[in-house]
Amino acid sequence: MIRLKSLLLEFDFNSDGELEKAKKIYDGLLARGFSETGAIGLIGNIAHESGCDPDISEVGGTGAYGLMQWDPGYKRKQALFAFAEYIGSPASSLNTQLDFMECELINGYYWNQKPVPGIPKSLVYYKQKDGSYKGKANYQVKKYNKSVIDGDIDLTTKLLMTNVFSPIPGSLKKRINNSKKFQKYLDGDTDTINTSTDMYIVQDGDTLSSIAAKQPAGITAKTIADANGIDINNPIIKPGQELKIE
Repeated sequence: MIRLKSLLLEFDFNSDGELEKAKKIYDGLLARGFSETGAIGLIGNIAHESGCDPDISEVGGTGAYGLMQWDPGYKRKQALFAFAEYIGSPASSLNTQLDFMECELINGYYWNQKPVPGIPKSLVYYKQKDGSYKGKANYQVKKYNKSVIDGDIDLTTKLLMTNVFSPIPGSLKKRINNSKKFQKYLDGDTDTINTSTDMYIVQDGDTLSSIAAKQPAGITAKTIADANGIDINNPIIKPGQELKIE
């Protein structure tokens, strides 16, 4: 059953069960040729975008869908559904979306060395002066490859956010924190959830209450104020300020 999320709803690792879901995605990415660094960087972003849920759709925005919240405005959601139809598997399936990530980020929208019918030509080929499309462009492949810096999880997560996910600003610290939590989980840290502090970058119009409303249960304006030495009776914050979320 499709799950809905609001445009501003954010997901992050808050339980070991969520990390176990991410491990299935990680293993699937490695099996499809992604590097360890690339897979962890993708996980950090995917956790924030969709909570590692392949059947989740955005409401109140563009209607982005799936693990990576593929956006119809960039025609990437349409590409996912065309791919699913081509291989005869539901677009909501985890394996379908992992296969599509390989198709999009490694193969340049080709599958079994052939172009996938129904994927918009503007994603696959260079646009010519006469309006036709020729020559495999590999746009997403190039964006992915230049984002993965072997061994540098933080930078890879950041570059993937900028080049591949292109989200609303303000979530970088959380995405990097997700990647760090997942790396600790892979390394056998048994207290991954409780040993890491989330960070939030203040945006225009934010208040402590509005920031707390985006966080997991138990996070309040007062807990954020206490964690950052802010007077709850005169809570002054400014855009660009980093806040610890505890």
